[in-house]
Amino acid sequence: MFFSKTNNFYFNPYSEAVNTYSKHKPKIKKTRLCDVWFDISNLVAGYLAQKEVVLKQNSKAQVFVYQLPEAIITRIIKSCSKKDDLILDLFSHSATTSAMCIRLRRNYLAIEQDQYFIDEANKRLERERIKKKTLQTRRLQHRKAAA
Repeated sequence: MFFSKTNNFYFNPYSEAVNTYSKHKPKIKKTRLCDVWFDISNLVAGYLAQKEVVLKQNSKAQVFVYQLPEAIITRIIKSCSKKDDLILDLFSHSATTSAMCIRLRRNYLAIEQDQYFIDEANKRLERERIKKKTLQTRRLQHRKAAA
């Protein structure tokens, strides 16, 4: 359920392929998103930390205690916005929303009041921009090689 003052809104419930399970084997297909997402796990620190968890340098401790999984933010952004839309993150903290906006080609405006988290978020976003440029360069080289 959502509300809008005008009819000028975007929502795509089929924006992402979701695993659906039958008696025999799981299938991946575009299906309408429901309100329970079992396919996204919580983030953990320590030796079991996922790749997306931002850890302190030379440590297995998390920098951001309340970091959300990238999959949750990605799913929300894909279903509620189009490329080049502006996403507002009022409590940026770990900059997960901003990082996913870079990956998904959305513009973003992030707000955070704690200078420590701003510095850590800027480092994370710089790494994300470098990854994006590297990926774009590889795609361009691949296209030139194929032509």
